Amino acid sequence: MPGLFGALSDGLDVERCLGAIRRVHKLHGLSCAEQVHLAEGCLFLSYTIDSDLHQYRGFGRVAGSDALLLLEGEVYNAKRGLSLSSSTCEATAVNLLLERYLERGPAFVSELDGEFNVVIYEPSHCRVRIFNDHIGSYPMYYCQSGKKLAFGSEKKFLFATDLAPKEIDPVGLLQPFVHRHNLDDRTFVESIKRLRPASILSCERGRLLVESYGGHLGGRRLPSSA
Repeated sequence: MPGLFGALSDGLDVERCLGAIRRVHKLHGLSCAEQVHLAEGCLFLSYTIDSDLHQYRGFGRVAGSDALLLLEGEVYNAKRGLSLSSSTCEATAVNLLLERYLERGPAFVSELDGEFNVVIYEPSHCRVRIFNDHIGSYPMYYCQSGKKLAFGSEKKFLFATDLAPKEIDPVGLLQPFVHRHNLDDRTFVESIKRLRPASILSCERGRLLVESYGGHLGGRRLPSSA
């Protein structure tokens, strides 16, 4: 099972945050292979529970940019007809996706075919963007409090880091009993939302925006450059 986690906050104790996540894995008896990116005020983690999973893991980087890309799942056409303009980077799926994003902006997601969550962090813009596929194949949960943002493939990581208040959402708690699942972006926790299918979450300098690129959700036309 693949997964992602990220946290951004002024004064974030990244080592303590990472330690909390690893304790969760230890408590659940999981063996977790991981890739970690640590910097002042931010933590990004890519992990895989199932060592037999055929998925490229690692961080996408392109020469000349400080942007970082994380991929959960698979983009089937990531390498189709593409080549890196930079000879200093390996032509992996994540590097190619990042270069496509840098060239075309958020609109690049409408060209992707697969089951995925893509996270792109741009330190120079103080911005993180999260993209998922048209049917939301992999869950992506997020919470924001002030200028603090945390997101992850599993709610338990958000709880472990104390970045998400734990107040129950009564409506979200009852929805699975009536509909067998939560509706819209609700979960059973008031502070934690689930990213709806065909969506882009953007957080820039503490300002959060979630918009749709899928017509069935009434999405707006996306900008052609970042």
